[in-house]
Amino acid sequence: MINNKFKKIKLLAMLLLITLIVIGCSSKDNRNTYTTNAIVQKYCNIFVFSDSLHTIKPNSMPKEFEVNWLEVKITYRYTGNIFSCGYGDNVPVINLIKIEKHEIYDNIYTENAIVRWIPPLDNCGAYMILVPIEDMMYHKYYKPDNLPKEFEVDSLEVKVAYRYSVGRHGCGFGGLVPIINIINIEKQ
Repeated sequence: MINNKFKKIKLLAMLLLITLIVIGCSSKDNRNTYTTNAIVQKYCNIFVFSDSLHTIKPNSMPKEFEVNWLEVKITYRYTGNIFSCGYGDNVPVINLIKIEKHEIYDNIYTENAIVRWIPPLDNCGAYMILVPIEDMMYHKYYKPDNLPKEFEVDSLEVKVAYRYSVGRHGCGFGGLVPIINIINIEKQ
């Protein structure tokens, strides 16, 4: 009888130990998992992710996401390794757990805007869509990839429906501006 009680206690102790090990391992994995929005960029002839804080290098990346300036949402873990390509900076290497296109590519946005010609002197050389920011004197700048010819009129007020395209357009001192695909545009 004492032998049976000892076996039961031993079995319960083993089950408790296994449960604690499983819980400990799973919580350890979750503590080191991060999710963030990032931009895919080509760096040292490889693709890396940049978020608002730092640059990280995946140890592998699906080919369909190897697109410069693609906005994505990623989940990852640090490997503890560092990548360097000789420019004096060290980039942490990550295990990519999950990657998906950012939801901005799925949404359609409709806004009142102004079409403006931004000359090559400003290093832009393109018609841009300027969307006023409420209660401010500033505008959001967008480079349309399909502005119809009849709308290439400086200072033309329009109502535009668009979706974000992959990429950025270099605009000199204005920096890199998002590229958009116009779905519908009307004169105001």
